[in-house]
Amino acid sequence: MSILTVIVLAALAADAPAPAKTMLELFPKLSPVLEAVEKASDITLLSIDPSEHINERNKVECQGWCYYTWNVLGATRVRAPEEVGAVRNQLLRALHGTDDQSVAMCFNPRHGVRMLYGGHTYDIAACYECGQAEVYVDGDPAPIAGIFFNGDAQAWNSILVSAGVRLAVKPR
Repeated sequence: MSILTVIVLAALAADAPAPAKTMLELFPKLSPVLEAVEKASDITLLSIDPSEHINERNKVECQGWCYYTWNVLGATRVRAPEEVGAVRNQLLRALHGTDDQSVAMCFNPRHGVRMLYGGHTYDIAACYECGQAEVYVDGDPAPIAGIFFNGDAQAWNSILVSAGVRLAVKPR
């Protein structure tokens, strides 16, 4: 191989985009969250209202039952195997997803998942509108990670509606 070939190959390799990393590679703190998603038997799905988000500028206050800074419209324990699978599959897809996705920047979460596992509480607030989720541990108001979250809201909406839980109004 000529020196010119080696130089050209090295230059091409240097210009190649870095391989996409998974959310777990980017945020090692997500490892216990992954274990909770895989093994938790206590899973609650919440309907949350993004319009009630506390904003430091206008200091809107969450009234009643709050999931971090959002009002809870209702919740249901997820127990049926097919429902547990529907919740777990979307969370696993997000945790194993890569950082090469694009998202909108709205973050209007209408769904929350709370998992109790290993003496900890793991919460995920998900926005299907922009494809993002925030992950919280043990009630700390600062999320440990923001992750890409592309899935089907209908699966979670079906679980909530069948339990008689009201859904947040969709954007127009």
